[in-house]
Amino acid sequence: MQRFFDYGEQLFSKKIELIQKFDLTYFFILQYALPIISMIDLILSLILAKSPCYWSISITAFTLSGIAVWYGSSCKSEGPISQNLNFMMMLASLVYLSHWFLVIPWVTIKMSIFPKKILWKKTIHTGV
Repeated sequence: MQRFFDYGEQLFSKKIELIQKFDLTYFFILQYALPIISMIDLILSLILAKSPCYWSISITAFTLSGIAVWYGSSCKSEGPISQNLNFMMMLASLVYLSHWFLVIPWVTIKMSIFPKKILWKKTIHTGV
């Protein structure tokens, strides 16, 4: 999240290619905007006693994540052999992914109230 606060303006510059802007925009939407929108939608639906509006988008994101987990685990890789994915393992991975819907809104609120500018410095490498 900090990198979007620090480098967000570069998304609108001509320094990066269109496909990179597309990738970063959708990464931002799925990883950061969707959890915040869903949390606000849930809170407002509870306050106003109405059904949430954006949960269909969240369910679609979870479905696509489940498909990605299934596909990724079924592909051959050069690394260690992974277990065959069963329904419980996919469900466990989706439960794990769901924590993002709590963590991201919390971190966003925290970073908005207590902004912290991180200064990145290049690591000096020495040796052979």
